[in-house]
This record gives sequence, structure tokens and C-alpha cells, in this order.
Amino acid sequence: MVIKSTDMGIYNPTSIIESLDVLRESESDYSAYMVPVRHNTRLNQDLIMLESFVDYATSNNIDDAGYAINQVCEVNNLNESLIGFSVNEATLYEDDTMLETVTMLKENGYNIAVAPISSTSSYYKELNEALILDEACSGYENSPNLMAYCGDYSIYSEGVIDNAKERVNSTAKILSQKYAALKKKMGEVGSKIKSATGSAKAALQNTYDKLKDAASSVWSKLSSLKDKAVDTASNAYNTVKGAAGRAVDSIKNTAGSLKDKVSSKFTFD
Repeated sequence: MVIKSTDMGIYNPTSIIESLDVLRESESDYSAYMVPVRHNTRLNQDLIMLESFVDYATSNNIDDAGYAINQVCEVNNLNESLIGFSVNEATLYEDDTMLETVTMLKENGYNIAVAPISSTSSYYKELNEALILDEACSGYENSPNLMAYCGDYSIYSEGVIDNAKERVNSTAKILSQKYAALKKKMGEVGSKIKSATGSAKAALQNTYDKLKDAASSVWSKLSSLKDKAVDTASNAYNTVKGAAGRAVDSIKNTAGSLKDKVSSKFTFD
């Protein structure tokens, strides 16, 4: 049976959207109430999720971090003197602007807690699977599954790896998650090496060395993507400047850099 596109109207996004209720703009605003806050008993602090906090501020064109913090505290009945922020480790590998935001908040007296990648994360599970499959392999370059995990596909014959999949695996977000998983595993294996002896210690050291080379490979790819992004932003600025002349001179200090997304606007009074 041949299914025609006309028979698949249910999968047409336009027809689906037209069947849904439409919210007013005011009903879909990113409000301060939507920013997640979790109380940490050990730290005795209410931790605001930094990624969501930044999304809230930028979505509402708030350029004063102090005001944004006050709004989140007010709707959650929080004592501002007892709050801190939590940020995912992988975010800091992926986004340099978030590193600047973390630095800015720390300089203003706020505690920042970093959340390592979860052991239940698919990235961490896939890493463990690759290590198990390559358990008998010596060295990173002889570990095909670990190399594939890191996006090093050159070990396969041409055409085996789907190009689309390779592009997806090369995104900064995915590489950041994988780097965080590799760092977490390195810490775990490193702790075991300290108490191991004999052949068990040698096997653990081999795993650690493979993880170290794998992390280096992923970090290199991630750094390359960041450099390309900076070059793209710089080229875009130069193109606009050439077309508009002095009209765009006001953005000269921010164009060509990824650092203007949040940090240049996020200020304290």
C-alpha cells in the first residue's frame, strides 16, 4: 500500500497547530516563578539553577542581575542572603559566557555549586559500555568503541559511519556532555588506582590512560568548534559593518566575540 502525503495530514505541523489552543503572549512569558530553585540541606542554601536564571533574564531583556535575583527570590519567598546558584558542569565546558557569569556572581559574594554529570545520563552509560567492549584493548588508539564514542571515526572504512550522525556527534552540547562524562570516569578510576595492586592496578591504569587520551580528543574538538564560532561571529560583524558603515560601530566591542550573550549585559548596581 502506498501512503500519500495527503493521507498523512495528522503529521502536518500546520494542521496540528491549528487544532490547538493559542496562548496569549502574556500567558507564555518566562516568569521568575518558572526558574527552578532547590534547597540543599548540606550547604544550607536555596540554589537557583543558573542556566534557567540566565534564560529568564535574557528572555525578559533584564540587564541587571541584581534585579533578576530579587524577582526570583520574591516569587519563591527566599531570603537573598541564603541563596546560591547551581550550574551543570557540562554547561561550563560548552559556554564561555556562563564561565564569565559564574565569575561575576562569585565576585559579588554568591556561592556557586557545580553539578557533575549524572551516572544515569545516557552519555555516561554509553561511555561505560564502550569501556567494557574495549576492556581487552591497550591504549586509546586501539579502542574502537571508545574512539567512536569520542567521534574519531577515521578507524572505520569510508562510508560505514553516517555523515549526518557524525555531524550530530560533533555539536558543542554533545561534546561537552561527553567530556563531563569522561572527567567523571577518570576521577572514579583514579580513586581505584590508589588502592589497587598488581595486575588490577595495571588494568586500571590502562583504562585511565585511555580515558585521558579520549578526554583530550573530545576537548580538542570542542575547542575547535568554539574557535569556529568566534570566527563566524567576527566575519558576520565585518560584513554588517561594511554594509552599514558607522551605523554599527556601537557593536564593535561585542561583535566577533561569544562573550556578549550575557556577561556584557549582566551587571550589578
